[in-house]
Amino acid sequence: MRAGSLPFGKRWSLSLQQGETHEVSVPEIAAAHADAPEVQIRTLRLRRAVLRAVAKRGSTTEEMDLMHKLAKLSDVERRRLISDFIDDTFGGLDANADFVDMMRSAMPELPDDPEPDQVYAWVELAELAQDPDFRAAVRRMAEYQAAERARGDATGLHHDLTETVRDKIGRALDAGVAPTCAEAAQILNALTARYAQTFGRADDADLRHWLLTRLEIAGDPRAERYWHLLAVINRWPVPPSLAPVFAWFVEALRAHIRQ
Repeated sequence: MRAGSLPFGKRWSLSLQQGETHEVSVPEIAAAHADAPEVQIRTLRLRRAVLRAVAKRGSTTEEMDLMHKLAKLSDVERRRLISDFIDDTFGGLDANADFVDMMRSAMPELPDDPEPDQVYAWVELAELAQDPDFRAAVRRMAEYQAAERARGDATGLHHDLTETVRDKIGRALDAGVAPTCAEAAQILNALTARYAQTFGRADDADLRHWLLTRLEIAGDPRAERYWHLLAVINRWPVPPSLAPVFAWFVEALRAHIRQ
């Protein structure tokens, strides 16, 4: 009897090693064959995305091989790569729990048919997450968070505080206010007062030294790049860079602490 004429209730016996057999129904065989083209289609889509990215950026053969290797990772493998990065940098420390939860919830979700910029963003993110120097920098941030918590800091993510900094310093940048001038000192006074209120500290010289250390430790531009790449991969809105804002803040603190 031809396979095509078998009733769907019929089962076939497949020979395995050591004389064992496993019965497989026609629907199971059909399902397996139906899934195979889907796998091939996903592979071809990824290959097309990699080639488009190569054509757009003019990548070398080595870069193309790396892109193809990383783009072929499954969703589980991508999550494992980022989770390993988080475990390595925050593991064993009592860092800011809200921040660690945010890190763990933000995983790259590369679509089956990604655009070239998503492929490049994922490749760069994967390389960044495996960079020993970046890992060491993030570990220092986590250690600082843990030390602050040991000293009694129980605050969370400070989104409102960040928006205040963005607003006040953003307007100063737009107006061309130099961080070393007298007008900058007034802006700095308003911001340190807000930090003192948020963290329950006195608004004094010690606060400014503490704040400068905090900003310097957290100011690695690669940390902001990490979130930018995730936004590109996942098609989240990409917020404006805060690098110019915090660079102004740090320069203003340094200048006015010396005065």
